[in-house]
Amino acid sequence: MNTDFNISKSKYVTSIIKSLKIDVKIFAENLAKGENYEVTIHQWSTNLFNEGKSIDKAIAIIRERINKVIQNNFINDKRIIEDQIEFKKLERIITELESKEIYSNLGDEEKRHLKGKIKSFIETRLYDHRAIVNFVLKIIEHNKKNERTNQMTNSKNRSRFDNSRILIGVESCFYPHVSLLKPTTQSSY
Repeated sequence: MNTDFNISKSKYVTSIIKSLKIDVKIFAENLAKGENYEVTIHQWSTNLFNEGKSIDKAIAIIRERINKVIQNNFINDKRIIEDQIEFKKLERIITELESKEIYSNLGDEEKRHLKGKIKSFIETRLYDHRAIVNFVLKIIEHNKKNERTNQMTNSKNRSRFDNSRILIGVESCFYPHVSLLKPTTQSSY
């Protein structure tokens, strides 16, 4: 088999550390402190030694793993940065909306609902801050207009209903045998 199998574990790990351009003394100090990077490299090296991998193969595997970790961290860092940007954009939009009376007069539930809509707009990355603020204000104005229309319609219907009750009351005083609510079944022949 390969002569690398005869190398002791400590020489195996030391060879890997040196090939990664890490100072062995600093590595040992950080390993003793329990630093994540050094602990991980040591665990990988030990596992590869136990699997019987050659030093060259172990170095290649560890470098590949390090690259994957760096790439994943970069992707995660990028997502974190994007999330922070979205959060700041949301804060900026909410702050601007709070300065508008039409928004500040809304109830907490309505604001919470709108905040969800705003987050959706931000996540699409299709709209800038100004466009989202204008759109939200138009939504609020539209909803307020609809509420006023519904209230007017309801009050008109309510007053019609009240007027018809008055008519029925007056009618029953003068014509007790005739009802405006029930159609007459008598024929006029």
